[in-house]
Amino acid sequence: MSDTSVSSQSQYTFWNDSTISDAQIFVTADYVWGPDEGHIFEHRYIISVYVRKPSTMIDGLYYYLEDRYMTARKYDLDANADILNSEKQEILARLRRIKAESK
Repeated sequence: MSDTSVSSQSQYTFWNDSTISDAQIFVTADYVWGPDEGHIFEHRYIISVYVRKPSTMIDGLYYYLEDRYMTARKYDLDANADILNSEKQEILARLRRIKAESK
């Protein structure tokens, strides 16, 4: 995942959900700087979800970006907001829709 980076205003985690992937799902949340916002303000976040999949071009399984969206809600990391757990239902629902549409 050489194109993946997160800032000091971010969170990341691995989740297990065998209905979506046999491997762990890698999830990140990185802030979006909006108008009239400073470093210590609430921000919206870009959620990026990576799922391990095979490639037809290289051997083995690798993590690929499966979904990305911006949160509607703003979160305050300085107040210890847990962005990923707060967005977990939405993230998993989106992944299930993607999986169902790819069949």
